[in-house]
Amino acid sequence: MEDRTGNLWIATRGGLNKFNSANEKFISFKSNKDNNNSISFNTVISLKEDFDGIIWIGTLDGGLNKFDPEKETFTHFMHDPLNPESIGSNKVRTLYIDSSGDLWLGLEFGGLNKFNRESGTFTQYKNIVSDPDSISDNHVLSICEDSKGRLWIGTANGGLNYFERDKNIFTKYNERHGLPNNSINGILEDGKGNLWISTNNGLSKFNPETGIFKNYDKRQSSEQ
Repeated sequence: MEDRTGNLWIATRGGLNKFNSANEKFISFKSNKDNNNSISFNTVISLKEDFDGIIWIGTLDGGLNKFDPEKETFTHFMHDPLNPESIGSNKVRTLYIDSSGDLWLGLEFGGLNKFNRESGTFTQYKNIVSDPDSISDNHVLSICEDSKGRLWIGTANGGLNYFERDKNIFTKYNERHGLPNNSINGILEDGKGNLWISTNNGLSKFNPETGIFKNYDKRQSSEQ
């Protein structure tokens, strides 16, 4: 990830690395159990910079980290099973900042979470078997807000979800609706409003207005 000052931030299994583009030197940030201001876990999965220049870090098993570039300190947000307003899981698979500046987290076994930066609390959206309007799966891999402000959620086993934030309703799309596979690894919108969805069984183009999927696999490709 490139930040606003041109520095590169690199997620690794051995901590977080910063490449200073001015002097072309690396700085490595690693977990240190004797230092509460160090990163919480060395395997970094996802990185996002917010509108204030704060770096948000999703780790494999250390929850969410907030990095202040000026102080070079990390603040940790960890799962607390006794606190329903804590992060839903310490396994952060993806981070997303929407057009309003809200931070969304896709978690492994923790569903979709929205972080309130003022209170330091999380709103958890999890699959509830008895609630047909809940998210389809608690393992979230990808998040995308489209140009119309709609939030789309890709899951590991439950296909694609459209989250109506004003109603707290998730509309689900899966193989029965035309997806080639229910594992959604990535979502991107093109200039025509189509969503391009990467799955474990090829690529799919989805038209949100018609609800129609067009699928592409290796049979449509040609070797160069």
